[in-house]
Amino acid sequence: MARHLPHINVRVFTVLVFVSLPLYALAAVMVLGTGQAQLRDAFGQQLTDTAQQAAATVDSYVFRRVIDVSILARVPDVQAAAAAGSTVPVDVAKAREIDAAWTTQPGPTAERLKLLEVPASHFLRDIVNNDQVYREIIVTDRAGRLVAASSATSDYIQSDETWWKEAFNDGSRGLVSVSDVLWDESTRSHAIEIAVPVTERPGERLVGVLKVVADARE
Repeated sequence: MARHLPHINVRVFTVLVFVSLPLYALAAVMVLGTGQAQLRDAFGQQLTDTAQQAAATVDSYVFRRVIDVSILARVPDVQAAAAAGSTVPVDVAKAREIDAAWTTQPGPTAERLKLLEVPASHFLRDIVNNDQVYREIIVTDRAGRLVAASSATSDYIQSDETWWKEAFNDGSRGLVSVSDVLWDESTRSHAIEIAVPVTERPGERLVGVLKVVADARE
């Protein structure tokens, strides 16, 4: 016995299709929009978490380095060099003459050689030679004059440098200074500069500033 398929009204079917298509399209857009929003939120949260983890790692690394540098500033040879330099009366003209000679004569001048032979310089040079993170370590007296260094530097007077002013503060109580990553001309490397006050025992009188140039690649 033959079965007849139900009759479809083409006009009604067409109307239903045209009416329902926009609704389906709207529903699809809403579903896709919700999915994309959820994906953006998830990806954004992942980036936020990654950034926070990276920031925490950097903070922890810098904090450890600050502690290490602060310990270096309390080594007796370093304190003695800064204290001895601070007892020498400030002769601005002579200091500028030495600074000009260092800038124009990058070679081993008499003043450079003398400075590199003090016990504190030998100690700092050993630190740099045994730890590749440290590219340069220098020590100044209260006037910003160089009193010890791990290697020959490009200038003698440091008191005009931002890191020195921040670390020396007002001269009664120093502060820790940490720079952004920058290009260090002396070591020809990208680095961060950490500067801490050097005090004299007993009494903890501020007698100078120690600065470390730490390789930024780590």
